[in-house]
Amino acid sequence: MGRSSPFGDGNRKRIGEHFGTVEALLALGTLCARRRLRPVPGAEVRPRPEKTLGTGPLPMLAHLRAPG
Repeated sequence: MGRSSPFGDGNRKRIGEHFGTVEALLALGTLCARRRLRPVPGAEVRPRPEKTLGTGPLPMLAHLRAPG
């Protein structure tokens, strides 16, 4: 699966870019506040140079955080 620039680039950026970025940060922040994320033991991450630098799949384990 290739990476893309979903909001365009330069003078023609989409107006929803700021909203999409904020929404993604809020979702990630909520997930990280409630769960502890760790890579699956033995999982190998390799860089994939495409239009933007990405990785292949990154298997993760999500453990509930202790209250408090």
